[in-house]
Amino acid sequence: MAISTVRGAFSKVTGTILLDDNDITKSTVDVTIDASTVDTREPDRDKDLRSDKFFDVAHYPSITFKSKRVQQVATGKLKVTGDLTIHGNTKEVVLDVEGPTAL
Repeated sequence: MAISTVRGAFSKVTGTILLDDNDITKSTVDVTIDASTVDTREPDRDKDLRSDKFFDVAHYPSITFKSKRVQQVATGKLKVTGDLTIHGNTKEVVLDVEGPTAL
């Protein structure tokens, strides 16, 4: 049995980020991912990931993240705490975010 890093992406992601420049703690993130769009560039693996063994897209078509708290930890560094729901299970996660940056 070998261990390797597998990279992939989801091609259909929608969401809203509301950034409050005056008070970063009032900012919010709300994202929905279409789990059926998983792409690891290996069709058999993608089929397995969409099956009831993993994402079970027939019953749980979406992966969601909804922020509960945004904290500035340093210049250009945020911690975004929120609820991540995958396969019908919701867990609180903390995401390390770089930004925001000026356009």
